[in-house]
Amino acid sequence: GELECSGGAIFVDHASSLIHLSNQMSLKSGDTVQSKHALEEFASQCGVTIKECRADNHPFNSAEFKEDLALQNQQITFSGVGAHHQNGVAERAIQTVTSWALAMMLHQLLHWSKAFDAKLWPFALEHAVNLWNHLPKQRGGLTPMELFTGLKLPRHDVVTRARVWGCPAWVLDHRLQNGHKLPKWTKRT
Repeated sequence: GELECSGGAIFVDHASSLIHLSNQMSLKSGDTVQSKHALEEFASQCGVTIKECRADNHPFNSAEFKEDLALQNQQITFSGVGAHHQNGVAERAIQTVTSWALAMMLHQLLHWSKAFDAKLWPFALEHAVNLWNHLPKQRGGLTPMELFTGLKLPRHDVVTRARVWGCPAWVLDHRLQNGHKLPKWTKRT
């Protein structure tokens, strides 16, 4: 069968607003623990240690997730059911990147409807998260990535090289690579 993402785990660092997204094949605890490990690996590469987290209940209150927290000597607190205001920084960041991804998907649907596929949603969300992490914030002028890593980037290459998500792209015919030419009367597209 065809593999398809059915959800994911979105982690937001409260201090820097950095978002770490892991698309998942399921919303089961095991997949969420793997997503947590991916976050911890990324944080470790940046010299950051995760000590505690705040989360919604399921799947973060599962025995498997709590066991993994205990093994890593990490603490967790939970927001009340329906009390998203208790984790406002994360909720606002998630709402923003989700809105951006939706806008990208709608833009593609309007302009390139033949290429539109709702199953590409995880890729649109990844692109939105990437932009979020590399756009300077109004207060301080630093990006979430710079705040999280403690390293000032000399340029904002990720943003300046970003392209419109979902727009068509063409690949140069391999026969035109390395100085070769096509016969004069051959169609090039």
